[in-house]
Amino acid sequence: MKNTFKNILLLSALSIFAVGCMDDDQSYPDPNKPEVNVVNQSITIDEAGDAAIINLTVSRAIGDPIDLVLTPVSGDAVVADYNVSGNGTFNSPDDGVGPIPSFDIVIPAGQTSHEIPVSAIIDLDTNASETVVFELRSTGSGQSFVNPSTSTITVNINNAANTSFGALLEWEGDVTYSFLNADNEEESLTEGLCDHVDFDLFLNPVGYVAGSAACPEINYAFGELADGDYQVFVDLYDVSPGETPLAPFAIPFKLTLGKVGVISTTLEYNVYTSDSPTSAPAGLNDGLFLAATINVAGGNYTIADAEGTVVAAE
Repeated sequence: MKNTFKNILLLSALSIFAVGCMDDDQSYPDPNKPEVNVVNQSITIDEAGDAAIINLTVSRAIGDPIDLVLTPVSGDAVVADYNVSGNGTFNSPDDGVGPIPSFDIVIPAGQTSHEIPVSAIIDLDTNASETVVFELRSTGSGQSFVNPSTSTITVNINNAANTSFGALLEWEGDVTYSFLNADNEEESLTEGLCDHVDFDLFLNPVGYVAGSAACPEINYAFGELADGDYQVFVDLYDVSPGETPLAPFAIPFKLTLGKVGVISTTLEYNVYTSDSPTSAPAGLNDGLFLAATINVAGGNYTIADAEGTVVAAE
């Protein structure tokens, strides 16, 4: 009898231990919890096209929101290739969520269905298509469980290809420099270049490609270029560090340009510093740098860098 009682206590302790070790971020079938199912486990989206919908159903409504997480687990598409929305939040690896990004999905209380819109982000890449496979699982306090047989979703992304000139001008990154504080003592300061540097992009003889004060500057819908010769100018519009640097710091940038989905090239330059002349307030003045030239013949592009070297051609 004593041995039987001891065995019962041992089994109870092991059960408590097993439950305590269960990961709240996993989906465990539980008849007392509503079951979440993915209705369509494969969708296709087009760059610059409308969003496609991942449809979810919930076996029964509950009085609390249902917390889920959508994580990319395979495929050649990266986060920069798509947007996930639908009452959710993007988690970057920089937020400490782990080595891969994820998306928090919240089904509002009382709902038995939910939509997760997924849209593709247009770019200059010439790849034909890309794919990402997501896994949906329960998280938070585990108010529900996701049916394991419907927990993966494949998203196919069709590349956009058209005759429009497109460009992406990037200068993200941090810079650390020294300055003198109010007590005339030397200190160091780290700042983001996007917060203190403004670039524009000008295509001669047509006009501004991008000049929105955004970082990066992007325009993938500039329009078709007629046959002829074009000059691509990067314009350092303004530099305004938080303090006065004791020595100039470098401001590198990267320019990707071409015909959307057909031909593109990326050029990297390090020609500006924090004391370089700028073009503010009118623009197109001393901050100009001829970064590339484009010859269009019969609609086909030939792109050369600042040295005149052909770097891409149709």
